[in-house]
Amino acid sequence: MANSMKIVKPGKLPELEVLHGTCHCCKCEIEIMLKDCKSDTHRNETIYSVMCPTEGCGHTINPNKKPKSQ
Repeated sequence: MANSMKIVKPGKLPELEVLHGTCHCCKCEIEIMLKDCKSDTHRNETIYSVMCPTEGCGHTINPNKKPKSQ
């Protein structure tokens, strides 16, 4: 029956989604894949976080699914 299947809209695995964020301390801007972020749930909302890659900064960045506006 697989031969009769037609893909109407291809899917995208959530872990391959790219998030964007800025460190509030050193202003480092990052793009990171969702699978590389730590996730936590607060009041039915998923919050993603990652440590700032700037040496000596050490602050947490909370990247968003929406890219920063141009």
